[in-house]
Amino acid sequence: MRARLAGLLAVLMLLAGCAREIPSTYIPPEPTATPDSGIDVDLTALSSTMVFAEVYNMLAYPEDYLGKTIRAAGEFAVYEEETGRLYAVVVQDALACCAQGLEFVPAGEPVWPEEFPEPGQTVTVEGTFAMYKQGNFEFCHLVDASMTLAEE
Repeated sequence: MRARLAGLLAVLMLLAGCAREIPSTYIPPEPTATPDSGIDVDLTALSSTMVFAEVYNMLAYPEDYLGKTIRAAGEFAVYEEETGRLYAVVVQDALACCAQGLEFVPAGEPVWPEEFPEPGQTVTVEGTFAMYKQGNFEFCHLVDASMTLAEE
């Protein structure tokens, strides 16, 4: 199911005109937060265009982000699958034409749905970037993630 979801997102990106060829002069990301914050890449401090680009880089070059602490804000989403429930923070680009989801695994064992926001609510998520393999596919996610509701 995850493979289908990943394939569907890739097709949607192509149809929406968001997929672009990556130049061969790719430069790995620099930290976007202060050293004392404990956050290596703070997507909440970037413009919507840069957030979209940075999330794309995370998916295209995951090895550059492994073990880094990431902070992201966007809409909370939940997906039910045969293998379990997946949580994601969905970020939009500047024109809101394309969305990219960043899967996360909540810290602890929060109870669904009592201890989660409603899907579509704006949340901020902080977690450690990691990869996992399911079948023949590798996926990226944030592990041990904390989640807070955005202030209205």
